[in-house]
Amino acid sequence: MGKTKKGNIKKSIIKTLIYVIVLFIIIVSAGVAYTWYLSKDVVNVSNEIVETQVISSTKITRPALDPNSAVGASVQSLSSPVLAGDRVDMVIKTRQYADCSIIVEYNKIPSKDPGLTIKQADDYGTVNWQWSIPEGTPAGKWPVKVTCKYGEKSGYVEGELVVKS
Repeated sequence: MGKTKKGNIKKSIIKTLIYVIVLFIIIVSAGVAYTWYLSKDVVNVSNEIVETQVISSTKITRPALDPNSAVGASVQSLSSPVLAGDRVDMVIKTRQYADCSIIVEYNKIPSKDPGLTIKQADDYGTVNWQWSIPEGTPAGKWPVKVTCKYGEKSGYVEGELVVKS
């Protein structure tokens, strides 16, 4: 009876190992098939998205602006407060293609920085300027005046630049 019990236990262990191996093979095969199936769908979806984007981007047209429309101006960003010697960045929003001039005054004296030039607004009506605060500029609040013109119309905005000591 001892050999039969040992034989039965040995057969039971072998059967269990076989079941575990078969189950492992089934799970791995299912995982590989599932991954292959999903990757096949992802490639198809991404191709559809790219094609849709290309088609959509060719249909975008900007509306024509009325040449008699008003010209406004607003400060989108102005890096302030700053220290003497720092760089300043300013972004304004206005009408597309408007010509914009900028004047920065310290103690009522206009700055001669080469970054303060007349610029034309881009397709979105954005204009950017960068300039440096001269060394020795006194601490205070200084006006930054921007005028944008398009045809006979113009817009004006004034920002406040704070220089700290």
